[in-house]
Amino acid sequence: MKKRANGIDIEVEDSGAGLDAQGRPRPVVLLIMGLGMQLIAWPPAMVHALLDAGYRVVRFDNRDVGLSQQFDALGKPKMLWTGLKYRLGWRIKPPYSRQAMALDALGGLEALQMDKAQGVGGGLGGASGRTRGVLAFPATRWARCPTLDWAASGALGMPGRLDWSPQPAERSSYRAEYSWQGPIGTPEKVASVLSRWDRIRFEITEEPTSFSEGSRIS
Repeated sequence: MKKRANGIDIEVEDSGAGLDAQGRPRPVVLLIMGLGMQLIAWPPAMVHALLDAGYRVVRFDNRDVGLSQQFDALGKPKMLWTGLKYRLGWRIKPPYSRQAMALDALGGLEALQMDKAQGVGGGLGGASGRTRGVLAFPATRWARCPTLDWAASGALGMPGRLDWSPQPAERSSYRAEYSWQGPIGTPEKVASVLSRWDRIRFEITEEPTSFSEGSRIS
Protein backbone atom coordinates (compact mmCIF):
# COMPACT_ATOMS: atom_id res chain seq x y z
CA MET A 1 0.00 0.00 0.00
CA LYS A 2 1.12 3.56 -0.67
CA LYS A 3 1.72 5.98 2.19
CA ARG A 4 2.68 9.63 2.05
CA ALA A 5 5.93 9.96 3.98
CA ASN A 6 8.38 12.86 4.13
CA GLY A 7 6.61 14.50 1.20
CA ILE A 8 6.84 11.50 -1.18
CA ASP A 9 4.95 8.26 -1.83
CA ILE A 10 6.42 5.20 -0.14
CA GLU A 11 5.31 1.60 -0.69
CA VAL A 12 4.74 0.01 2.74
CA GLU A 13 3.90 -3.53 3.84
CA ASP A 14 2.40 -3.76 7.35
CA SER A 15 2.03 -7.27 8.81
CA GLY A 16 0.86 -8.49 12.20
CA ALA A 17 -1.16 -5.48 13.31
CA GLY A 18 -3.22 -6.02 16.42
CA LEU A 19 -2.85 -6.85 20.10
CA ASP A 20 -0.81 -9.50 21.90
CA ALA A 21 -2.17 -12.08 24.37
CA GLN A 22 -2.16 -9.48 27.14
CA GLY A 23 -4.19 -7.02 25.09
CA ARG A 24 -1.26 -4.70 24.38
CA PRO A 25 -0.19 -3.41 20.96
CA ARG A 26 2.42 -5.64 19.39
CA PRO A 27 5.96 -4.19 19.41
CA VAL A 28 6.97 -2.95 15.97
CA VAL A 29 10.02 -4.06 14.00
CA LEU A 30 10.92 -1.84 11.05
CA LEU A 31 12.90 -3.72 8.38
CA ILE A 32 15.06 -1.32 6.36
CA MET A 33 16.40 -2.85 3.14
CA GLY A 34 19.74 -1.88 1.61
CA LEU A 35 20.68 0.10 -1.47
CA GLY A 36 18.60 -0.66 -4.56
CA MET A 37 16.60 -3.47 -2.89
CA GLN A 38 12.83 -3.82 -2.49
CA LEU A 39 10.93 -4.88 0.61
CA ILE A 40 10.28 -8.29 -1.00
CA ALA A 41 14.01 -9.03 -0.66
CA TRP A 42 13.54 -9.78 3.04
CA PRO A 43 13.47 -13.58 3.49
CA PRO A 44 9.87 -14.72 4.10
CA ALA A 45 11.09 -17.14 6.78
CA MET A 46 12.57 -14.22 8.72
CA VAL A 47 9.37 -12.20 8.46
CA HIS A 48 7.24 -15.16 9.58
CA ALA A 49 9.60 -15.83 12.50
CA LEU A 50 9.19 -12.25 13.71
CA LEU A 51 5.41 -12.48 13.38
CA ASP A 52 5.36 -15.79 15.26
CA ALA A 53 7.46 -14.19 18.01
CA GLY A 54 4.73 -11.58 18.53
CA TYR A 55 6.05 -8.63 16.56
CA ARG A 56 4.32 -6.34 14.10
CA VAL A 57 6.54 -6.15 11.03
CA VAL A 58 6.78 -3.10 8.77
CA ARG A 59 8.72 -3.18 5.48
CA PHE A 60 9.00 -0.58 2.75
CA ASP A 61 10.61 0.16 -0.59
CA ASN A 62 13.23 2.90 -0.31
CA ARG A 63 12.68 6.00 -2.42
CA ASP A 64 13.56 5.52 -6.08
CA VAL A 65 13.18 1.74 -5.69
CA GLY A 66 10.36 -0.67 -6.53
CA LEU A 67 6.88 0.75 -6.04
CA SER A 68 7.97 3.84 -4.10
CA GLN A 69 8.23 7.21 -5.80
CA GLN A 70 10.78 7.34 -8.60
CA PHE A 71 13.18 10.21 -9.28
CA ASP A 72 13.92 9.62 -12.96
CA ALA A 73 14.74 13.29 -13.52
CA LEU A 74 17.82 12.94 -11.32
CA GLY A 75 19.35 10.42 -13.71
CA LYS A 76 21.00 7.08 -12.99
CA PRO A 77 23.84 7.09 -10.43
CA LYS A 78 27.34 6.17 -11.58
CA MET A 79 28.20 3.87 -8.71
CA LEU A 80 31.77 2.97 -9.71
CA TRP A 81 32.74 6.60 -10.29
CA THR A 82 31.06 7.72 -7.07
CA GLY A 83 32.83 4.96 -5.12
CA LEU A 84 36.18 5.96 -6.57
CA LYS A 85 35.64 9.62 -5.63
CA TYR A 86 34.74 8.55 -2.09
CA ARG A 87 37.94 6.51 -1.74
CA LEU A 88 39.99 9.43 -3.03
CA GLY A 89 38.39 11.78 -0.53
CA TRP A 90 36.75 13.89 -3.24
CA ARG A 91 33.47 15.70 -2.62
CA ILE A 92 30.34 13.74 -3.54
CA LYS A 93 26.98 15.34 -4.30
CA PRO A 94 24.33 12.62 -4.00
CA PRO A 95 20.81 13.36 -5.29
CA TYR A 96 19.46 12.71 -1.78
CA SER A 97 21.03 11.93 1.58
CA ARG A 98 20.93 9.02 3.99
CA GLN A 99 19.25 11.39 6.43
CA ALA A 100 16.44 11.99 3.92
CA MET A 101 15.98 8.26 3.57
CA ALA A 102 15.81 7.86 7.34
CA LEU A 103 13.10 10.53 7.40
CA ASP A 104 11.22 8.52 4.76
CA ALA A 105 11.19 5.57 7.15
CA LEU A 106 10.10 7.74 10.05
CA GLY A 107 7.36 9.26 7.91
CA GLY A 108 6.13 5.80 7.03
CA LEU A 109 5.79 4.96 10.72
CA GLU A 110 3.92 8.21 11.34
CA ALA A 111 1.57 7.46 8.44
CA LEU A 112 0.78 4.15 10.16
CA GLN A 113 0.26 6.04 13.43
CA MET A 114 3.26 4.43 15.13
CA ASP A 115 5.41 6.49 17.49
CA LYS A 116 8.37 4.10 17.82
CA ALA A 117 9.88 0.93 16.39
CA GLN A 118 12.95 -1.26 16.61
CA GLY A 119 14.94 -0.82 13.39
CA VAL A 120 16.66 -3.75 11.67
CA GLY A 121 18.60 -3.02 8.51
CA GLY A 122 20.75 -4.62 5.86
CA GLY A 123 23.54 -2.77 4.07
CA LEU A 124 22.53 0.87 3.71
CA GLY A 125 19.47 0.09 5.83
CA GLY A 126 21.73 -1.08 8.64
CA ALA A 127 23.51 2.28 8.59
CA SER A 128 20.15 3.99 9.10
CA GLY A 129 19.52 1.79 12.16
CA ARG A 130 22.73 2.64 13.96
CA THR A 131 23.44 5.05 16.76
CA ARG A 132 26.18 6.00 19.22
CA GLY A 133 26.77 6.58 22.91
CA VAL A 134 29.27 6.50 25.77
CA LEU A 135 30.37 3.67 28.07
CA ALA A 136 31.82 4.96 31.34
CA PHE A 137 33.43 3.30 34.36
CA PRO A 138 33.50 5.99 37.08
CA ALA A 139 35.59 4.17 39.70
CA THR A 140 37.30 0.80 39.30
CA ARG A 141 40.08 -0.96 41.20
CA TRP A 142 43.19 -1.41 39.08
CA ALA A 143 43.00 -5.20 39.36
CA ARG A 144 39.62 -5.13 37.62
CA CYS A 145 40.71 -2.92 34.73
CA PRO A 146 42.09 -5.72 32.47
CA THR A 147 38.85 -7.67 32.94
CA LEU A 148 36.79 -4.68 31.88
CA ASP A 149 39.08 -4.08 28.91
CA TRP A 150 38.34 -7.62 27.77
CA ALA A 151 34.58 -7.35 28.44
CA ALA A 152 34.22 -4.01 26.64
CA SER A 153 36.24 -5.28 23.70
CA GLY A 154 34.00 -8.31 23.30
CA ALA A 155 30.71 -6.44 23.71
CA LEU A 156 31.54 -3.39 21.58
CA GLY A 157 34.20 -4.65 19.21
CA MET A 158 36.51 -2.09 20.81
CA PRO A 159 40.12 -2.27 19.62
CA GLY A 160 42.85 -2.25 22.26
CA ARG A 161 42.38 -1.16 25.87
CA LEU A 162 40.40 1.54 27.62
CA ASP A 163 42.26 4.71 28.55
CA TRP A 164 42.29 4.46 32.35
CA SER A 165 43.18 7.45 34.54
CA PRO A 166 43.23 7.94 38.33
CA GLN A 167 39.91 8.82 39.97
CA PRO A 168 40.62 11.79 42.28
CA ALA A 169 37.41 11.32 44.26
CA GLU A 170 38.22 7.73 45.26
CA ARG A 171 41.64 6.62 46.36
CA SER A 172 43.23 3.73 44.44
CA SER A 173 40.47 3.81 41.82
CA TYR A 174 40.57 4.48 38.10
CA ARG A 175 38.06 5.75 35.58
CA ALA A 176 37.59 5.40 31.81
CA GLU A 177 35.19 6.38 29.04
CA TYR A 178 34.71 5.01 25.55
CA SER A 179 32.59 6.56 22.78
CA TRP A 180 30.98 3.77 20.78
CA GLN A 181 29.02 3.47 17.56
CA GLY A 182 26.82 0.49 16.81
CA PRO A 183 23.32 -0.93 16.42
CA ILE A 184 20.33 0.39 18.34
CA GLY A 185 20.02 -1.65 21.55
CA THR A 186 23.76 -1.87 22.22
CA PRO A 187 23.46 -0.75 25.91
CA GLU A 188 21.30 -3.77 26.73
CA LYS A 189 23.91 -6.09 25.19
CA VAL A 190 26.79 -4.44 27.08
CA ALA A 191 24.87 -4.42 30.39
CA SER A 192 24.17 -8.13 29.99
CA VAL A 193 27.90 -8.83 29.65
CA LEU A 194 29.01 -6.58 32.52
CA SER A 195 26.36 -7.91 34.90
CA ARG A 196 28.32 -11.17 35.12
CA TRP A 197 30.75 -9.49 37.52
CA ASP A 198 29.83 -8.27 41.01
CA ARG A 199 30.47 -4.72 42.22
CA ILE A 200 31.15 -3.27 38.77
CA ARG A 201 30.06 0.36 38.49
CA PHE A 202 29.34 1.49 34.96
CA GLU A 203 27.02 3.65 32.88
CA ILE A 204 26.26 3.30 29.19
CA THR A 205 24.15 5.72 27.16
CA GLU A 206 22.57 5.52 23.72
CA GLU A 207 21.58 8.60 21.73
CA PRO A 208 18.02 8.79 20.37
CA THR A 209 17.46 8.20 16.67
CA SER A 210 14.55 8.40 14.26
CA PHE A 211 13.68 4.83 15.30
CA SER A 212 14.42 4.81 19.03
CA GLU A 213 14.16 6.98 22.12
CA GLY A 214 17.71 6.39 23.36
CA SER A 215 18.56 4.85 26.71
CA ARG A 216 20.77 5.00 29.79
CA ILE A 217 21.72 1.96 31.86
CA SER A 218 23.83 1.97 35.03
